Amino acid sequence: MQNYILNCLSDETKNWAMDNGKVVTLTSGGIIYRAGAAIDRIYFPMTSVIASFAELEKGRCLCVGLIGNEGMLGASSGLDKSNRCLKFKVIESGAALSINTQLFRNHLATCNELSSLINHFLYATMLQNVRNAACCYLHDAKQRLSRCLLTISQRLHSKELNLTHNDLGDLLGIRRNTVTGFANALQTEGVIRYSRGHIILSSRSALIRTSCECYEDEKSHHEAFFKNHGHWRYGTEER
Repeated sequence: MQNYILNCLSDETKNWAMDNGKVVTLTSGGIIYRAGAAIDRIYFPMTSVIASFAELEKGRCLCVGLIGNEGMLGASSGLDKSNRCLKFKVIESGAALSINTQLFRNHLATCNELSSLINHFLYATMLQNVRNAACCYLHDAKQRLSRCLLTISQRLHSKELNLTHNDLGDLLGIRRNTVTGFANALQTEGVIRYSRGHIILSSRSALIRTSCECYEDEKSHHEAFFKNHGHWRYGTEER
C-alpha cells in the first residue's frame, strides 16, 4: 500500500480496508468535503494531496494543513458525524482508497487496533495544527512558501509539482503577486524551476535552508509517529 496509515495496520485489518473500499482518482481542484456537510466517505490518499481550509466570514479561508499518503481524511468521523468548519480541496491529482463512513465507523467500534491508531493520529494532527498556526504567525512568506513546496514534494515522493501561483497563494493566504515575487527569487537562486503551473525542485537542500524550521520538525514528527507504529521507513524524498 502507498498509504502509511494503512501500512501501520495488521494484514487482517488492511485486507478489511481493501475489501470494503475502492481506489478512486481525485482530480486537482475537486472539493472532498465542505464545511458543515456530513462526512460520507473516508479517504486514505496514496498519490494525491489534499489541503484543509478553515472557512471564515465573507468567503475568506486559510489553509491549515496538507494531507497526503502519510494520513487520512475523515478520521474525526469516529467522534462526530459532520465536518464542522473545514473545507478539503484536492491540490495534486492522484489515487486514494475510499471507504463508506458508516462501514468504517462500525468496524472502528469493534477493532481495537484501528481505534488506537486513529486516536494517535488525531492527537498527532492536533499538535501539527498548533504548529501550523504558529508558523503562519511567526514566519515570513518566503519561508512558508519553501516549507509548502517541500511538504507537498514529501507527500508526492516527487520533486515535480503541478501548482500555479494562484494555488500557492491560496495555500499560504497571500496574494498571487507575492508568490510570484518569491518564486522568481527562488528561481534566480537556482533553488526551483517553474513554468506555467509546473514546478521542479532543483535543490532540496537549498530549499530546506530557505524554509523555516517547521518542515524538518514536521518530518521528524511523522518519522517518530510511524516508527512507533512499526512503519519506520517514512518519507522517500522523491521518485
